[in-house]
Amino acid sequence: MNVELSKIKEDLLRTDCAYETYSCLGLRMRLLYLSIAKYSHLVKIIEGLTTTALKLRLPVSFLFKKTVFPIFCGGETIDDARKWFDYLHQRNISAILDYAIEGKQEEDAFDKALKGKLALLKAGAGHPACRYFEFKVSGIAPIDILEKISAGKSLSQKEQNRWNKAKERVDALLKEAINLGYVVMIDAEETWLQPAIDSLTEEFMEKYNTEEKAHVYTTVQMYLKKSPSYLQNLLHKFKNKRKKIGVKLVRGAYVLKERKRAKEKGYPDPLWQTKEQTDQAYNNAIVSLAESNNVAEACIATHNLESIALAWKLFKENHLNPESFWMAQLMGMADFLTCNLAKNGLPVAKLVPIGPVREAIPYLLRRLEENSGIHRQFNLELEMIKEELRRRNC
Repeated sequence: MNVELSKIKEDLLRTDCAYETYSCLGLRMRLLYLSIAKYSHLVKIIEGLTTTALKLRLPVSFLFKKTVFPIFCGGETIDDARKWFDYLHQRNISAILDYAIEGKQEEDAFDKALKGKLALLKAGAGHPACRYFEFKVSGIAPIDILEKISAGKSLSQKEQNRWNKAKERVDALLKEAINLGYVVMIDAEETWLQPAIDSLTEEFMEKYNTEEKAHVYTTVQMYLKKSPSYLQNLLHKFKNKRKKIGVKLVRGAYVLKERKRAKEKGYPDPLWQTKEQTDQAYNNAIVSLAESNNVAEACIATHNLESIALAWKLFKENHLNPESFWMAQLMGMADFLTCNLAKNGLPVAKLVPIGPVREAIPYLLRRLEENSGIHRQFNLELEMIKEELRRRNC
């Protein structure tokens, strides 16, 4: 089956179904957010002001609850989010659950975070939209220990005990999620933490994945120069082990932070020098996963039009299984892609963060920072929203 990319792109750029849940005011709020978010310096100012306000215990939660929170989060509780799950299911869109609380690095906070994630899993189980779950290891494990392991340093006995507890939390979370029928994606983080996370994720993929099913997915960041070879090595490794590998493919979210640290520490920049190189690496990885001969399951997580069009084309031409090759976008971002993929019968999911507003603010700020500076992507979405406003005459 030969599928024309130009026709796919045309179908992906329709706005009629993408913004149906938004009022004119809601669309204008998104327009304002995106107009600000594409400028990194404005994001830094907002992040600084919000962090200060939180420290001073100023009532910023109310402002977030009335502005960005309902755009990018499903609700404060699973019950709040059910309307979104129902909405997604009616449109053949799956949900990726994400407990949107992070940033605290004490053992009590890790245990509390684990308890919240487990409660979210149980509450979402049984809803037909709730098929996937995602989490960051640093939300339930000490960052200083992740960094030390990643640097190849030995742990003290006290540190080893803390690391063992962190692994137990990860294992408990994976075991419960898989028992409840979820596919679990372990998110990627900064390069100075990632080797420990990669090792941990591979350990649990070996434990829980089978020849028939990937219950645990790793996340590969294709803006890293080393990622193409790392991905190929993973595919080869798990093929030899007769285990299916799960891969969530992302470009990467920490460009400014990675480059700043590399410069300060005096080591080579780990990222591709241009966006075009990252795009090429990402698209090559889509092809590798689509043509892996059933070794891999893949989540193509991107808001990039060219990459989504390529994934669509490969899905159709290779007659891929929707259970093992699917696409995903963040809640509140690229709704036109998600909607049009689902409308055309492609497997797609939305990441739906859930958590109390005040405790979710660090998550929202991180998402704001991660997406800042992506001018091309923001410009496309701004034009899509403007087109929808014109279509409605509002």
